[in-house]
Amino acid sequence: MAYNTFTNEKIIEQFGLTVVTTGLEWRFLQLAGNILYIQHKSYELENLETILGVLYKMVTE
Repeated sequence: MAYNTFTNEKIIEQFGLTVVTTGLEWRFLQLAGNILYIQHKSYELENLETILGVLYKMVTE
């Protein structure tokens, strides 16, 4: 991000959401411009249907 500011290059949003995982625990983040939003709720692997739903939404929007 500092590089983009230094070079006056626009920050391009590739995907609205980003995934951070340990493999057992999943958390979703969103980068909008230069602001990073972190979802407070994390999902355990037991909620696989919810995790797959979020991942599906990421690639279809």
